[in-house]
Amino acid sequence: MNRIVRRTLIGFVVGALAFGLASVYQAISSGVGLVRTLGPLGFMMVLGGTIGGLAGPLVGEAVARSRQRRAQRRR
Repeated sequence: MNRIVRRTLIGFVVGALAFGLASVYQAISSGVGLVRTLGPLGFMMVLGGTIGGLAGPLVGEAVARSRQRRAQRRR
């Protein structure tokens, strides 16, 4: 698997989980049942997955470059 595809998939999953968990937490804390919030929850997960999928390769590349620079400094 290509590193960009891998980072995109990781970003998608992390973004969807983050937005989904935030929506679940908000629904629970407001006292509304999860069944009543399935529509907004699904929307927030799709939104988070999209943002994560777009940002995943950018963040992944930045982290990889930072690690590479750190490793070169130690030599």
